Amino acid sequence: MNTSDNLTYGFLDESPNLQDKSAFFSIVIILNTNPDEKSYRSIFKRIRKNVLKKKAKEVPELKFAYSTHQVRVKILQAISKRSIKISAYILDKAGRRIPDTPENYGIVAGFAISEALKKHPVIVLTFDKKYTKPKDQEEVEKITLKVIAKVSKKGVLQFKEHADSKTNSILQMADYIAGAVSYKYNKNDENYWEIIKELIEQEKKESWPDIKAIFKQ
Repeated sequence: MNTSDNLTYGFLDESPNLQDKSAFFSIVIILNTNPDEKSYRSIFKRIRKNVLKKKAKEVPELKFAYSTHQVRVKILQAISKRSIKISAYILDKAGRRIPDTPENYGIVAGFAISEALKKHPVIVLTFDKKYTKPKDQEEVEKITLKVIAKVSKKGVLQFKEHADSKTNSILQMADYIAGAVSYKYNKNDENYWEIIKELIEQEKKESWPDIKAIFKQ
């Protein structure tokens, strides 16, 4: 396989925190062939200029969780016009409180990425910098690859970096998409999800006990 002919860039983010009280945990991966985040900055520049109030313009990063309904809608509408694909993976916690460790996060990320690899045989992945310590980032990558080796029948994953979403517009987009997916499952509210649903090429839900059992096999 000529990997360069099949190359897709992935940008992964999640919502909400793995160990919080929500019933569902969502990971989304934006998939595209253009990794240049500069070409997506206009989405957020326009919002800052035209929608945000004066004091809000100074915030260092726009985040779904802290945005008004109007800002969420405007950003998701702008995203919906871009030539990207979305792979969404939803974890049913089955009533568990799951510690937000690099191992547990890597397990869920591994299953999420395995789904994306079904349609995109070679993915160069950028994680949102959830963990700042290099040893934690390495643990996430190690566990992710371990899961993929167990459950993915095809596909090649390459890690690019753990990037700061403050300086990466595509990761900021992933944050808003993850928020929209989380609203659908945790709040039974599909209004945000409806805006970007045409970009979602797969949306799979699995339970924590099931994937943990597979990981331990």
